[in-house]
Amino acid sequence: MKLTMRVLEGPEAGKEYIFPAEGESEEEATNILVGRNDVECQAHWRLSRDDPTVSRAHLMLEIRPPNCYVQDNQSLNGIYLRRGNEPERRVTRERLQSGDRLRLGKTVVGFEIVVPLKPLKTQLYQPTQDIEAAPAAPEQIPPASQPAAPPVSKPFAETPPPEQKEPEWYCVRCGERLESLPERKELMRSLDFMCSRCQKEVEAELRQAEERSRERYLCCECGSDVTPMAKSDGRAAELKEVAIYLCSTCGNRARSQKNMLGYWVIKKLGEGGMGEVFKGWHPETGRVVAIKKLRYEVSKDEHLVRRFWREISVMGTFQHPNVVRLYEAGTVNELPVFISEFVPGGDLTQFLNDSGRPLLLPQEVVPLIADSLVGLEYFHRQGYVHRDLKPENILLDKKDGRRIPKIADFGLARSYEKHGGTITRTGEYAGTWMYMPPEQITDFKRVKPVSDVYAMGVTAYFLLSGYWPLPDFPTYAQVKNRRVGALSRTPVQMILHDRRVPIEERRPDLPRALCRAVNKAIAMKPEERYPSAEEFRQALLNSL
Repeated sequence: MKLTMRVLEGPEAGKEYIFPAEGESEEEATNILVGRNDVECQAHWRLSRDDPTVSRAHLMLEIRPPNCYVQDNQSLNGIYLRRGNEPERRVTRERLQSGDRLRLGKTVVGFEIVVPLKPLKTQLYQPTQDIEAAPAAPEQIPPASQPAAPPVSKPFAETPPPEQKEPEWYCVRCGERLESLPERKELMRSLDFMCSRCQKEVEAELRQAEERSRERYLCCECGSDVTPMAKSDGRAAELKEVAIYLCSTCGNRARSQKNMLGYWVIKKLGEGGMGEVFKGWHPETGRVVAIKKLRYEVSKDEHLVRRFWREISVMGTFQHPNVVRLYEAGTVNELPVFISEFVPGGDLTQFLNDSGRPLLLPQEVVPLIADSLVGLEYFHRQGYVHRDLKPENILLDKKDGRRIPKIADFGLARSYEKHGGTITRTGEYAGTWMYMPPEQITDFKRVKPVSDVYAMGVTAYFLLSGYWPLPDFPTYAQVKNRRVGALSRTPVQMILHDRRVPIEERRPDLPRALCRAVNKAIAMKPEERYPSAEEFRQALLNSL
């Protein structure tokens, strides 16, 4: 997509900001910070300092092609939207349309949004590559000298789409070009995006593993033998380290009346910025699973839908004890649905009480973070960056009496954003913003593994102290009890400008080596942090 913003009223009327810059992809997700220019401003688009009614970090534009969302950063004078002939209204968060006008204090900005129609060939299967798009002719925003009528965009459907070329697809296992697109099915797995040779090899390996297996599978509730059910689809041996089962009696007793892609919903586990999560049960195999239904609507473009599934199928090939295993993916009413390993032990937030007091000793926290970093290092080596790490996304399993942390939503955030979604909602900054390093705001689309190191550092800080590192942010108890109230400064301003409180100021009793390790991980500048998850892990283990 292409975005043009133009000042229609106020100082510097006629000034424009165009995204993407020349040579950059129109399909990459990014954030654009808009604010008043001054010595401390780090906004991408800096409005005139002659309008003091505009805050230094007034708003954030979340570019998630083909969507563009505006988020008010708790600015002093707010954001007011004028759309067509509708009356002006104040907005906190809104999906923008071409022709919209936003009033920020005395400054009025017009938006022109052009969504490209013609996907070209994809070159590689890696999720860091996108479908390129041919530019469309821009619509016009009236100059500032003609303010009488706000611009009205032409409906997208009025322009017939050009003929689309078949994209090229590559095997997720060997990288060879596929002879044809995979046949679309209700649920897609990694096998569906492999060449015929790799499919045969993988199927043979799985079949042999199943035949050799003498494993017995038991119902996790009553202990009855469910081996025939578990083996019915030939995946029991493949998933023996992660899958748990319910027999027909226990499963039918626990299930609700809601069915998704052949899985019965047992109960809703929660919801967040990305979507809703359910505990589910597969009546044919007896597998207990986690079902995540995302919030945004996938494009009706068949090629884009297949590409989205394909990126997820790449992640389905990843197997690591500290990473939640993805089983398969599909869509329900055009909403993406992911079926993954069910991890029964809750998440890391359980280790703080309601008042924010840590419930674990440092000797218990360090192994949990260190094991999580093993999974993070594995994923970084596959070429991915998470960008949404926080205690809620680190789940816990138990084996032989030992807690095993597993990082969830691995890579889903990036794939989700790249195809039109957004991972934050109004009022949810407390769950995501506090683990976000400055460069994730100022250089969102180029964040590197060191940004995930920062988020893991904040997670360790949080579990050890019960606080977040920023001095003026509300306490955990205030956030948990929804008693945050109005903040004197925006989270964006805090992240970009505020010192991180050294953890020894929160917990003077902690070993100094441990404090140094955590403080280094949450340094404001990326070059001052540990360059990899493994180096942070080693520093933590050597600190006790």
